[in-house]
Amino acid sequence: MIRLFRTFLLSLLLGLLVTGFSACSGFHLRGTHSMTLTPIQGERVWLNGLDIQTGFGKALAQAIKTGGGQLSSDQNVASLSLNILSVNTDKTVSAYSTSRQVREFNHFTEVSFSATLLPASETIPPLEANLRTERIQVYDNAFVLGLAEEERTIRQDLQAEAARLVVLRLQALKNKP
Repeated sequence: MIRLFRTFLLSLLLGLLVTGFSACSGFHLRGTHSMTLTPIQGERVWLNGLDIQTGFGKALAQAIKTGGGQLSSDQNVASLSLNILSVNTDKTVSAYSTSRQVREFNHFTEVSFSATLLPASETIPPLEANLRTERIQVYDNAFVLGLAEEERTIRQDLQAEAARLVVLRLQALKNKP
């Protein structure tokens, strides 16, 4: 009985040792300087074509700050130039009931932009991209009271997601060889 207990204890100890050593194989949690958490760490971004006090401009300024960058008011000290060409936020009807009443809305935000490394480089061409974020809202005309607030929240979420995607695209420009 003691021999069986000793064998069990030894195998348990050996299993814990193997597990402990395999955990030291290089797996690390993401820190605050992770490229996915702060994709444009330390970059100064010159933003053109957008008011940063309202709507998408406010969301983009926040995404740049969250991404590790900072907005620059002077193009001469900036390391990235971001030119917002267009921003379109709208909704369309995506589903009707059998009695031709609206059942779903498709909310979307489309952003077109171009970005350039500063000072301008002949080897790295400017990045031009179009982004689209979408979300479906189920509509029930029996519960109209919260509809306006829900639409506003959806619009803000879509703008924040589009801004986050723009910042990730800036990382791709920054990391081009």
